[in-house]
Amino acid sequence: MQINNIDEKTLEKLSWMTTLVCFHPDMIDIIQSLKLLNFITKLIHTKYSCTIRSNAVLAISLLTYHVSLFDDLVSNGIIDMVMNLCIKKDDDLQVKQFSTLALVHFALSKFSIKILIEKGIMTLFHSLGNIDNVQIQTNVSWIFLALCNNGITGKEMLENGITRDMFLVSCNPNFQQIRHLVIAGFAELGRCTELREAEAPKLIKSFQRIKEKAIVGMHHMFGNEPERTIDILLKFSISEITEYKVASYWALKDYILLNHDNLIDDLSGIIRAFVNGSAANLEVVNTECANAISFLITHQLVFTQKEQGTGVHVLDALMVLTGSDSR
Repeated sequence: MQINNIDEKTLEKLSWMTTLVCFHPDMIDIIQSLKLLNFITKLIHTKYSCTIRSNAVLAISLLTYHVSLFDDLVSNGIIDMVMNLCIKKDDDLQVKQFSTLALVHFALSKFSIKILIEKGIMTLFHSLGNIDNVQIQTNVSWIFLALCNNGITGKEMLENGITRDMFLVSCNPNFQQIRHLVIAGFAELGRCTELREAEAPKLIKSFQRIKEKAIVGMHHMFGNEPERTIDILLKFSISEITEYKVASYWALKDYILLNHDNLIDDLSGIIRAFVNGSAANLEVVNTECANAISFLITHQLVFTQKEQGTGVHVLDALMVLTGSDSR
């Protein structure tokens, strides 16, 4: 297709139609046969209008959902192209909004998060931190959370100045609606592997065997009778006996982390337990709740339409865990 021979108005319509095609997962064969990726990358050029370029970048962000196109996106230098759009200071704000959105989609993909780190995504935070725009800062917060959830340590974040940049975002009164993303990221950083955990007391052989059998039995019940097992754990979570309470929160967190691909339909009881545990006067319970809540947010198990009722309370819990006022 000779793009140069097409007038601006027609090209704008074509760019939007291309974006709509990229939105539908069942159009993957057409996308590949028409070589739409080549067409889209040409539309990003600065000689075209803001609308055309924005449509092209949005189309790229939608293409990240197609796993079969991943190699093409990498080999065609799409990630570098999007990162350059984010860094460019004098670029249009709307283009920057969609380019940061595309980076979010890449960051949330297990296939590309490591590539983003290798290509220097850690350096982007400072260049984007001064932009007073809710959409851009929301996208940056999602990228931050994705990095925290993929093994980036608190030390690395601190050395790259990201801790400071994201703290300023969380303190900005104009960005209150995205504070939960930043706080969830900080909660995830709290699990930094460089911190030495307290050594658990050694058990005698017979007690150790009992403990191992109990853990195996519990996970067996998670598979066979998850609702009944969770109901029992939820009852123990409000026990006045500290050992029972701690063990129940540990088990509930393990259920979420280890079975996130096969969870029960109604998570409201578990989410409420983590919300309640956030206010408990037990640091070990608070830690389990912080880890579980950050995992729930990262894997989009809260703040969804289905879990809308409990989402607000999750945000309150995060405020409590960080010592902030949620009102």
